[in-house]
Amino acid sequence: MAAMLNPGMRAISIAINPDSSAGGFILPNDRVDLIQTRKTDGNRSNVNTILTDVRVLAVDQTFKQDKDTKTVIGKTATLEVSPAQAELVAKAESQGTLSLALRPLANADTATADNGPVARRSGDGEAGDQVAIIRYGISREAATVVQGGKPQ
Repeated sequence: MAAMLNPGMRAISIAINPDSSAGGFILPNDRVDLIQTRKTDGNRSNVNTILTDVRVLAVDQTFKQDKDTKTVIGKTATLEVSPAQAELVAKAESQGTLSLALRPLANADTATADNGPVARRSGDGEAGDQVAIIRYGISREAATVVQGGKPQ
């Protein structure tokens, strides 16, 4: 795990369940927002986004998605954060419940860092061009561009 961390970053784990982790659809190398829910007086709740665009290093002990694995329903998610963010996560977890909100893949012409999902478009946006998602080295056609340059 230490070899997977970017320089200056830390790995911190939080407790998750299917309800707090996008129904179990969060996988290693996905990007998430970390949201805290705290109960206040009465039946009220206070909800805050603690961190945005955080890389998931592992779900339970799984740090690499196998090509046949579609979901990993785990009890722990390990996130890559800065030292200051690690302190913020620890404090937030002690004060309330943490949830992970899955972020979308990068735009069709860009790639995410750290061997995460990559979206590539062949051609110049004309009808018939292909959009492929490459995730963990596995390429899948995501869409075919139709008239007007929009994916189908």
